[in-house]
Amino acid sequence: MCAVWNLLLATGPQTKYDLLASNAIQFLASVADRPHYKALFEDPAVLGSICEKVIVPNMEMRECDVELFEDNAEEFIRRDLEGSDVDTRRRAACDLVKGLCRHFEEKITGIFGMYVKTMLDSFNANPSANWKSKDAAMYLVTSLATRAKTAKHGITQTNQLVNLSEFCTAHVAPELHNLANLAQFPILKA
Repeated sequence: MCAVWNLLLATGPQTKYDLLASNAIQFLASVADRPHYKALFEDPAVLGSICEKVIVPNMEMRECDVELFEDNAEEFIRRDLEGSDVDTRRRAACDLVKGLCRHFEEKITGIFGMYVKTMLDSFNANPSANWKSKDAAMYLVTSLATRAKTAKHGITQTNQLVNLSEFCTAHVAPELHNLANLAQFPILKA
């Protein structure tokens, strides 16, 4: 597991490493999901390090993601909704959050909630330069909030420690209601 951790930290954000990074993150997710390895992840410092060094960097939009959205927004959204983006860094990071939540829901929600706040504060300080922070925060919150889902019914269980209605009211609805400038932050609106 240490070798995979070191590999993830040494792997750059370039597209050519996406499959490697995705598989390494999926490996961490499968280890975190097993009760036998639960002790490896109990330390809050370890969980914070995983969020800071693996999850957040791999949830953030990269230029290639922005280009895909700009070239074909419908395809970008479809891949996300259907889950056909299975080999992406972002999807793997979401799966890692969900795997960690199975055993450490309360710890994860508290620790990762601080990272969400930091990302939202970064956005609020300079929205035009830091909109990707808000996008990553939205993904992190939805990953934290989802406990169970099906293809037919969508999300069927949520993390009761995440106040989704408050988050949506404070951070999602303002983007959707910004009719004065529809072209501003199209990815956040999508």
